[in-house]
Amino acid sequence: MIILQKNPVKTVCKWISNYRIMLLMFFLGAIFIAAPLWFVIRGGGDDTNFVTTAHQYNLMEFVVMRYLTWSSRIFSEMMIWIFAHLDLIYWKIVDLLLYLLQSFMLYQYYLLFARKYDQPCEKSDPVALIACLVIPFSMDFLALKDAVFWVTGAMNYLWPAALGLAGFYLPLRYTLTGSTGFQSKLGSIAAQIGSYLLLLCGLVSSEQMGAIFVAFYLLFNLYYVLQNKRVSVYLLWQVVFAIIIYLLIIKAPGVAERTVAETQNYIPDFQTVALSLKLNYSARWFFDAIINQMGMLLPTVWVLLCVYIFKTEKKFCLIDIFSLLCIFLGFVAFLLKDSTTAFLFDFQASWGIPAFGVTSYLPMLFWMIVLLSTIVELIRIGCSFYEKMAYLFVSLGIACSIAVIVFSPTMYASGDRTKYIPSILSIVLIFMLYAKLKNLDWKNSDRASLALLALPICYGFVQYFDLLSRFSHQFTLH
Repeated sequence: MIILQKNPVKTVCKWISNYRIMLLMFFLGAIFIAAPLWFVIRGGGDDTNFVTTAHQYNLMEFVVMRYLTWSSRIFSEMMIWIFAHLDLIYWKIVDLLLYLLQSFMLYQYYLLFARKYDQPCEKSDPVALIACLVIPFSMDFLALKDAVFWVTGAMNYLWPAALGLAGFYLPLRYTLTGSTGFQSKLGSIAAQIGSYLLLLCGLVSSEQMGAIFVAFYLLFNLYYVLQNKRVSVYLLWQVVFAIIIYLLIIKAPGVAERTVAETQNYIPDFQTVALSLKLNYSARWFFDAIINQMGMLLPTVWVLLCVYIFKTEKKFCLIDIFSLLCIFLGFVAFLLKDSTTAFLFDFQASWGIPAFGVTSYLPMLFWMIVLLSTIVELIRIGCSFYEKMAYLFVSLGIACSIAVIVFSPTMYASGDRTKYIPSILSIVLIFMLYAKLKNLDWKNSDRASLALLALPICYGFVQYFDLLSRFSHQFTLH
């Protein structure tokens, strides 16, 4: 503060000089995202219905009406009402800014993981910066479209995810380092208040995200107690706050009404079908979601995991050999999915099939072994008990964020966009592995960094230009 008062121009110039690469990357990133956003228009369905309905109520009446009759997503409903009364250009600006915020927070998470491995973090890591902007485009194409470039979908998925990542950062930093990173007490208090507000936005925007937040806050408290042999008041208040808000959300009258309405509309025989058959359908939806609807994120985890193992291990035990073989077979299956191995991706994930043949269980069995092998190896590469648990809990977080949707009737109404939250968690896992790999001894660290993230970056660019081409010819989502 004293330096700023003495020579503010010099201070600003020095800051720009220190972070010029990051600023340049985010400037180019803004252009990168603005291009497809230029073609976005309001579609039919929810976009039209919400605009019509929003003009019949004031803001509070609209939010209360939705809370009582349909949705507990208070923040999203408020955004829907506000932007229904504004020109679309304002939505595009906010959507652009929040995508950049999401990318910035992913980069901050990467730096936090890198510091945990005692890496001398550069002021800017160009490869990681590019990855933060582009890797989200390597997720499932339909999930990306519906969650980022659909007007209503973005307010329910991208916006809460970006704000949630921002609110989640401070508690995670405090858990890992015991500090908020602010030297002044006033700055620390302001950051904590901001964290609560951002957490609130995330919690009241998505039942899926709220469940993940509550689970991770409980784990944060457990980790902190085990590490420091004392309770953190700050983290304890965070988890109490998260639980109270989440209970208010899931107990909203509108949630029950929406579930009944969507069940009657999409799967009217839900209540009469045997529980075993419901679980069978749900399991098939789960595997279809995590294998067929996660884009290139899962193969990227495999690549980074295998690179680390082969880089560090000199001898392989039987567990490693079996797990690596399973992961290799899974990767090969992905490469040949449009031809030779197509049958391994047919989970028959649709409601209403009265019975399933024995062979229909083979794809689920194969991928269950591959996924379990992946988790085993993630745990094994952890250098400490807490790092092993971190990989385990993030992996389970991805699985649970899918299961919380596919094991309920709302999956059939919400569709592809529900994969956005688990996809973001998968990207966080990718950066955890990338930070660990960067800590190894490389002859040329710049080339190694680019090679490690080449797969998701290249695939992200391919999907980006595919999406841009489609939007430029005719903007359509469904």
